[in-house]
Amino acid sequence: MISAKLLDALDQCGRVCRGLSMPFGNLPVLLCGDFHQLPPVSLDGWAFQAKVWKEAISFSLELTEVLRSDPQERQLSKALQEVRCGRISDGSWQFLQSLAKKPRQIGLQNDRCPVVVVPTNRQADEINVAALRAAMETSGEIHRYSALHVSGARKKEVPEELSLCKGAVVVLTTSIRVGPQGEVKWANGLRCCVSGFVQLPRKAFDHRHPDFEAVHGHSLRQFLLRHGGLLPKLQALEDPSSEYVLHPVHFSERNSGEGPGVVQLPIRLGWAVTAHRAQGASMEGGAVAVLQGLFSPGQAYVALSRCRRAKDLWIEGLPHRDADGWVAAFAPEEEVQAFYQTMRGF
Repeated sequence: MISAKLLDALDQCGRVCRGLSMPFGNLPVLLCGDFHQLPPVSLDGWAFQAKVWKEAISFSLELTEVLRSDPQERQLSKALQEVRCGRISDGSWQFLQSLAKKPRQIGLQNDRCPVVVVPTNRQADEINVAALRAAMETSGEIHRYSALHVSGARKKEVPEELSLCKGAVVVLTTSIRVGPQGEVKWANGLRCCVSGFVQLPRKAFDHRHPDFEAVHGHSLRQFLLRHGGLLPKLQALEDPSSEYVLHPVHFSERNSGEGPGVVQLPIRLGWAVTAHRAQGASMEGGAVAVLQGLFSPGQAYVALSRCRRAKDLWIEGLPHRDADGWVAAFAPEEEVQAFYQTMRGF
């Protein structure tokens, strides 16, 4: 989500680069987004609060056709639309209650492993650790991967230590290329299962080996040497026929893959994810929306709207609803509500 500060900065870049005083250097601008979802991470205001907005944006309109949900899921679409606004009708509330009451068909079977969408990292970590322990009882093995810090750099989004076993469910934290020639692209947020582990030949990462081949950069070789060249194999949950070895990634300060940074496998445990990480993703395998501990506008809507069909959605911790239908935990920000009141449907 672009903040007001970033949009104004882009406007100034356009003016300076093109040598024109008009908004964005007279470049045509089309902006699209959903302000009922999670706000910008930084406290720099919504995009529509940018100084350049009124000057550059000639008109705004609201697209009302729901494309994420299955066209037959009218009840789900209606309930989600009401969740966006914070006021839930009796019919929609009964529908949400039915999703909260239906049995949880949750297990560790990787062909049917709904993701648990939670508000906080702490909740996600607790669920993931418990699920990993259960998976370890079946696999009987565990491998730990410690992050390698290059020039003392640290990145809080990169886990310091990853514990993995066969059967573990993980989620990619960045888009990567996989396959012998890097011919397949796996997108950030893709959920996978660890199908096993492979041992790279020592000549691929140990410069002391007589047949050493400089296939990897120095920092990646250090990581491989630290872990004995053992890497996990992943299968995409949406396509179990695709199985590839996962290599470490150099997360650098400027995402260049060089210089100060952190080397780690580009995954996190993926039985549970936060609403912030789930935003923009479709959970084809189903989702459990945990609504306990909501702390930001838009979290409930993001958690509840990851599935196309109601049969793939479970709810845990449905919040209190007032007699007039108002659900404070679902309430959007006042600025967002006021902005949408100025728009026309299209």
